[in-house]
Amino acid sequence: MNSVFLRGLKFFKNQEGSMRKYSFFLFSFFILSFFSFAGAAEHIILFGPPGSGKGTFSQSAVKKGNFLHICPGDIVRKEIADQTPFGLEVKEKVSLGEDLSEEIIFKIVGAKLEECLALHKYFILDGFPRSPAAYFFLKDFLMSHNLHLCVVVVCLDAPDEILKERIKDRIVCPNCFHVYNNIFAPPKNEGFCDECYHPLEKRLNDSADVICKRLKNYREKISPIVRQASQDYFSITLSSHEEIDRFLCRGL
Repeated sequence: MNSVFLRGLKFFKNQEGSMRKYSFFLFSFFILSFFSFAGAAEHIILFGPPGSGKGTFSQSAVKKGNFLHICPGDIVRKEIADQTPFGLEVKEKVSLGEDLSEEIIFKIVGAKLEECLALHKYFILDGFPRSPAAYFFLKDFLMSHNLHLCVVVVCLDAPDEILKERIKDRIVCPNCFHVYNNIFAPPKNEGFCDECYHPLEKRLNDSADVICKRLKNYREKISPIVRQASQDYFSITLSSHEEIDRFLCRGL
């Protein structure tokens, strides 16, 4: 969004007389329109460290709009829960907080994005991209499908101590991936999912030691990608549950 704004500003400054006024009017109309619809029907690239609320954000957005939530981590966890050959192969790596190969993740994400477009839905891409190569993979996909002007980058964040506290009380449904928090958002029936009534459990990589490793990895490796994506596309940073709720109420 920043680059679009600066290009537009430079354009109308270079005009003269009535043409400058006309250009300014068009540019102002564009900016106001963009902000009016930025929270509406747009594809969302969702960034945030563990515990920042990406799962809760996605659940709320899916309920409010025509979205498909694409989370490579959830897809992999489902494979592990179902004890598929692939799930058994990667279970140990996931439990230690280690990343899977990019080749595997690219195939998972590419297939889900194509499925989303075939269903005429908007995507919420959660947990991807996580490397420069993954970011270029995504940019190429967006450009090749003419989606690069229909994207909003949403960044969720909070101090590490708050994130650790949230994760300590986090429980999830291994069947439908609905996320709960025993303190902030507990299930109606203790220990069971509100959506599919499956028993809830802690994630394999939600232990204290692994969480410190994952937060460090996010700050060092993912944050630069977030900064680049925020320069390339319209972006917004949300730092509290209240800000997330306000954004989600803007007409998703």
